[in-house]
Amino acid sequence: MRQRIATGFGLIIALMMTFLPVLGAPAAATAQKGLQGDVAYESPQFGYTLEWGSDWSVRGRDVISNRGGYDTITLRGQGGILWIQGQGADVNAADAVEKRIEIEGSSDDVVSEDLDGDVPTVEMVTGRSRILIEGHTLETNKAVVLVVLSAREKDFDAALDSVREQVLFNGGPILTGQEATEGDGDAIDTTTGVATEEATVVPTETPEDAETDDPVDLTDGESGMATVTDVVDGTYTGPLYGYTFEFDEDIWTVGEELDGDGSDGLYMTSDTGSLTIWSWDAYGTDTMACLDGESDYYANDDQTVEDWSPALDANGDPIRYEGNDYAYGVFTLTYTNPDSGETTDLVDYIECRSIPGEDAVVIIFGSSTPDLYNDHLDMVLDVAETITFAQDDEPIVDQPDTPPDEDDMPETGLSGSLYTSPSFGFTVDIPQQWQVEDEQLALNDEQLMLTNGTSDVMIWATDAYNGDLAGCVDFAAEHAPYDLELATTAEGGPFRGDDRNGAYGNFLYDDGDQAYSISCQYIEEGESVLILTQDVPADELASQRKFRIDLQQAIELP
Repeated sequence: MRQRIATGFGLIIALMMTFLPVLGAPAAATAQKGLQGDVAYESPQFGYTLEWGSDWSVRGRDVISNRGGYDTITLRGQGGILWIQGQGADVNAADAVEKRIEIEGSSDDVVSEDLDGDVPTVEMVTGRSRILIEGHTLETNKAVVLVVLSAREKDFDAALDSVREQVLFNGGPILTGQEATEGDGDAIDTTTGVATEEATVVPTETPEDAETDDPVDLTDGESGMATVTDVVDGTYTGPLYGYTFEFDEDIWTVGEELDGDGSDGLYMTSDTGSLTIWSWDAYGTDTMACLDGESDYYANDDQTVEDWSPALDANGDPIRYEGNDYAYGVFTLTYTNPDSGETTDLVDYIECRSIPGEDAVVIIFGSSTPDLYNDHLDMVLDVAETITFAQDDEPIVDQPDTPPDEDDMPETGLSGSLYTSPSFGFTVDIPQQWQVEDEQLALNDEQLMLTNGTSDVMIWATDAYNGDLAGCVDFAAEHAPYDLELATTAEGGPFRGDDRNGAYGNFLYDDGDQAYSISCQYIEEGESVLILTQDVPADELASQRKFRIDLQQAIELP
């Protein structure tokens, strides 16, 4: 499934900054994990079988076999996710189902259950998703098998029908409320392909070695030095969907280029952590399904990850945002190196964006240790801000035919969550986490004040300044209601500069406890500027930066 390169994207033992080798995918890796071609599977430890039709698909990272533990496979369809896990028969099926309830949500989410029947069954509703869980005891396979179907409520019935029609378990249907068909009790000896009478467990390759999609060979064949075909002068262009992004080659080291069926992207490392930006068609354009699917994978299927949990903000709420075109979340975890057994606490940032005109998303995955996370997130977002799509259309914003005079200024530029500038014609589609605090309109000078409970933001459009953008930052700092002091970077230099959106500067006040961020861009060069300021507790600046970026991306200039 997802592209955890080498020891894995979020498992940044690459944090220790060893350059990870590009690993091939021997054909035996697929068989060792139980896949039998593209549409069949046999549990390596327990011998039960699965077959599926064209509605469903599986990738290498969706198949896990842990010696003496679980055999897990995840099938993905357009409307839902089917997760099947086998374990030893010393576990009671009803107990396994109850344990799964707490993984999928809580007992409060249960809408129906029958734990006393031959097939313990639970149905849950968590958020926008409906989940059906069945537990099966297989005498001949000496296993307890959990079967879990998860889908959006609107898609659930169709997904369930597809499972019953296209997925066979030991040759029979599943998720029917009836006991699953017993297998023959034989497991495959994956070194020979011959069934054995007892389940013979053959050690699989380490997770980093097992991929069904061969990584691109990045060596030039002579020097062995890495070469990446879709990176030119710090710009990556995705070969499948044409999206691009830019990165500073002095900061980021390219680790591997991703190129597979329905997926492309780039994995990079820095002194603070790793970053992977990649596309995938498994979620269609559903960014919330993408965020939930990635989170579910690391919470339940990645055996190197423990204690996967949403990170919480200062108010104790999960750091998460869901929008129409993108969603993101922050998560904490403990990673165990499968070779050394060493553990590392990590923080992962996951963002999903839909690709205009394509049935796919771009996933932004940044990972770092907690002490480096804020600095790392800054660098991740610097790259993420440069993402553009080949399908992007230039925004069309109607400029007023003639600027209003003072007497014609409206009382408000707001219509619901949409702000339209009376003087300059730009719009702001205010993201849902922001609330309007105040609005001050004057001819060619407009201020819109917003808050999300932690940050206070002002969007200020004016023709009172018409110089360059660096001077605009100074102009805004002089008009701030505080005695500001320019902040310094980790290297000790002034925290100001320019990027693709314009010029910026970060300032401090109140003995360094409060941060005041200023960014400037032209509305009409030489005539007017758009200033955005963010007033936020200094220790929240990094985590709140994303919310400011949301606003910047919601602004459409004429």
